[in-house]
Amino acid sequence: MTDAFSDLRKILSDLGYPAEAITADTRIDALDADSLALAEIVIEIETRLGTDLPDDTFERAVTVGDLAEMIDAYPEESRP
Repeated sequence: MTDAFSDLRKILSDLGYPAEAITADTRIDALDADSLALAEIVIEIETRLGTDLPDDTFERAVTVGDLAEMIDAYPEESRP
């Protein structure tokens, strides 16, 4: 597992999603997060991981693993 996946799992856990149920294959839509919750997830990712996610992040990422891969793909210079 990547550092980004571990970070995402921690963020989701801190937001109330059960960490033991979050795997790389967990579908984002299975989190049952409404648009406000997804916005909160994005804000936490951007704040904690120091990266700006594109507006279509949740349209492109189907699973938590996909999201971690997107974060890992950002060039280091885009992070603080």
